[in-house]
Amino acid sequence: MGLSLSSDSDQNQSMLKLVINSPKGGVGKTTIATNAALLLASQEIKVLALDLAGGLRMSKYIRNKQAEDAKKYGNIEIREAEYEELPDDSIRGGRNYQVMIADTDDYYKILENLCDPKRKGWRAIAPIIPDDTIGLERIAEELGAIATAQAIARKNIPIRILPNRCGREQEIETDLEIIRTSLEQRGIAGLMSQYYIYNSKAACAPIFIEQDEIFQSQLQSVLSEVGLFK
Repeated sequence: MGLSLSSDSDQNQSMLKLVINSPKGGVGKTTIATNAALLLASQEIKVLALDLAGGLRMSKYIRNKQAEDAKKYGNIEIREAEYEELPDDSIRGGRNYQVMIADTDDYYKILENLCDPKRKGWRAIAPIIPDDTIGLERIAEELGAIATAQAIARKNIPIRILPNRCGREQEIETDLEIIRTSLEQRGIAGLMSQYYIYNSKAACAPIFIEQDEIFQSQLQSVLSEVGLFK
């Protein structure tokens, strides 16, 4: 059964845009961005994969999967590091695609871009892991500032903080509580996704959706949670 794309009225049925970003490395941004693009492509959705990360790993992983199965993943176009920040609404050829997925480095300007009136319609997933105290603090601080800026500007940008690697070292509920407590201290616990990615280990090459049905299900659910699908 295929996914049904959302068609927000403020986007005039143009390309839907999703950025995967956290102001901290090693939290699984590339794994989630890569698999989001592959999941969409497997549902016959035209995807523009925008690789803004220095290592260009998403580009490499997608090309490898396209070489394995050109029919399944051939409708992904990759663009590499054309922009230092998120592109504005005039991105070249945007109407040729249904969804753009942007992978990023841990660059705080990306999150600031979400509040830019020239960059409309973005959604964001911010991965976060429970066993990185510094990362928990930085991510909560930066996203707290973005939430405040949204409130002042009266904007409602769909952002979900996605717990990652939960249950790898501890019980899942323990890991989720660690993250929830950190976000509550910044007043942004409401941005925490109700889903989690339990086996996306950042130190290794990403797993891929067809290798793990639970991973695929959780990822599809969080994409729906940010309003990418009905």
